[in-house]
Amino acid sequence: MKNLTAIESKLKELFKNTSFECYQYEGFETAEELIEHMQEEISEDEVIYYSNAMKYLSENDNSLTESLGLAHELGYTADNINSELLATLLQQQNLNEELSELNSQIEECFEE
Repeated sequence: MKNLTAIESKLKELFKNTSFECYQYEGFETAEELIEHMQEEISEDEVIYYSNAMKYLSENDNSLTESLGLAHELGYTADNINSELLATLLQQQNLNEELSELNSQIEECFEE
């Protein structure tokens, strides 16, 4: 049986100073379980309140090109787009990209 405490310690260090620092990553026995759980959390993550959305968009997509492109790809039209939706779509994409970059390192934590 794997030493989950050692794995959790490695994961804590890996996620330090990332967007996933506050995510739940304890109690998983495989990297696949953890990655799937994190993907589910990302898909449920939302940017709420206009001010939070505008701040996120101004810091990450001030021209709105990327977030509007995401909305278009998902079939949204101008009449059902708002700042919270755009910020949520962009944030979810950014988190998924960050998680993808960490996948091999997450797997390594479970292999040792």
